[in-house]
Amino acid sequence: NLEQFIAALGIPLIGTTAAKDLSDYFGSWEQFIQAVEGNFSFFDIPNFGIEMHTALKSFNYEAANYLVNNKMITFNQSNTVEKDKILGRSRMSD
Repeated sequence: NLEQFIAALGIPLIGTTAAKDLSDYFGSWEQFIQAVEGNFSFFDIPNFGIEMHTALKSFNYEAANYLVNNKMITFNQSNTVEKDKILGRSRMSD
């Protein structure tokens, strides 16, 4: 899901709890990236300080954006990663 994807990126200071908070707050990868690239202040989110804000703003999201933009990873309505799409198989092939 979105929170696991964010946690797996390896952003310094962003573990599973912070990733869940980000997923809950933004709801989609697109909105999260818009905040990263825009003027959003992550320290406005409860329990996020300037260090986490700086880590989020300075992280290189190029590889993650490549995966999402090229539909190598997708999220369904509940932000769950569609694993079958990543593995290149249809649900009927199980």
